[in-house]
Amino acid sequence: MSTVTRELTVKTNKKSFGQWFKEVGWKHLVTWVLIVYAIFPILYILSTSLTDFGGIENATLFQQFHWQNYRDLLNDPSYPFPHWMMNTIIIAGTTAILSVFISACAAYASRRLRFMGRPPGLLALILIQMFAYEVLRSSSWIVVRIERRSICPLTALICSFVSLVLLARAMSMRRVLC
Repeated sequence: MSTVTRELTVKTNKKSFGQWFKEVGWKHLVTWVLIVYAIFPILYILSTSLTDFGGIENATLFQQFHWQNYRDLLNDPSYPFPHWMMNTIIIAGTTAILSVFISACAAYASRRLRFMGRPPGLLALILIQMFAYEVLRSSSWIVVRIERRSICPLTALICSFVSLVLLARAMSMRRVLC
């Protein structure tokens, strides 16, 4: 009976710290700097909420712990914050679920079904998503102006939608003409 023995050679490709830092390590450093940069405002707000003087001129982080602000927020009958927070969670959750459902149905329809207007519709969707929210806010201003004049809210919504469609159409025409 013969036994076969194999030698396993493990290749270790050990890099020096300088070489590792040049290839990968600097990404870790940049990531940690960005994490600290993103977390600092949250820590500052939390620290400011725990002070007793109530302003945002907090010189040092977590200098004192004054919990009365949170007690007032949760127990004051003139400001039903827990009720407001529960309403916000319900509305946000319902909106998120409905948005995902409608988007999934629209994505399925646009992917699987062939219908007239599909390519321009997808192009319009991409063009609308390319613009920043500030650009598309003009339709919101139209809604506010129309509601001040006491016009039917349905008309205001239609005008808002039409302004978005016109903006998308103008941008697609600009792309075709240039």
